[in-house]
Amino acid sequence: MEERKIDNYPEEGKCPLCSSKNVYFYPMNRDDAGLTYHAKCEDCGAKYDECYDLIFAGNWNIYDKENNKYEDMPT
Repeated sequence: MEERKIDNYPEEGKCPLCSSKNVYFYPMNRDDAGLTYHAKCEDCGAKYDECYDLIFAGNWNIYDKENNKYEDMPT
């Protein structure tokens, strides 16, 4: 089967075929590269994966065992 082209630019939370926000997201899958949500558009019936890259951004809300707070450490 030949793949068809999509003219839309991908947008978070929107169906890539009809641009509907009426999308059902299944539980997230995580791997070393990022996050993937399997999704289904409730309007047009399209099924697709919505993928996110993860980038380390630092450490926040750091406390030791005595509940002493430490400074945030953004990258």
